[in-house]
Amino acid sequence: MEILLRAAFCVMLRKSNEIMISNTHSIYTPKVIEILKYIQANFKSVTLDVLADEFNYTPDYISKLIKRHTGLSFTYILQDIKFKKAAKMLRSSNIKIIDVCYAIGYNSVEYFSRKFKDIFGISPMEYRKTHIEN
Repeated sequence: MEILLRAAFCVMLRKSNEIMISNTHSIYTPKVIEILKYIQANFKSVTLDVLADEFNYTPDYISKLIKRHTGLSFTYILQDIKFKKAAKMLRSSNIKIIDVCYAIGYNSVEYFSRKFKDIFGISPMEYRKTHIEN
């Protein structure tokens, strides 16, 4: 059951501009859905402190709330959103890698490239070459 819930959550995050809510009402409370939508809409600059302020919770409480309902940490969710957006940008545009880095909220192209390779197994440039959409 836990694997199914995580899979459903990952499907939600794959949607670039919306979070799929169908079949999730029994899994996520409306507040958790609202929090996840906020993270997705503000992925470039959101932090736990900003999120906590926005929803009138402490950072510790909102972190535990997210983890309890999704099984994933705030950091993991945020990184997942950012790097999926980066991968989409690399596949579907000719935007420079440094600009993709900045567009998803990172200031260091070296850190971005290292994390990208950790996640996808290849560098951003290699990813673009092998996954370019026509």
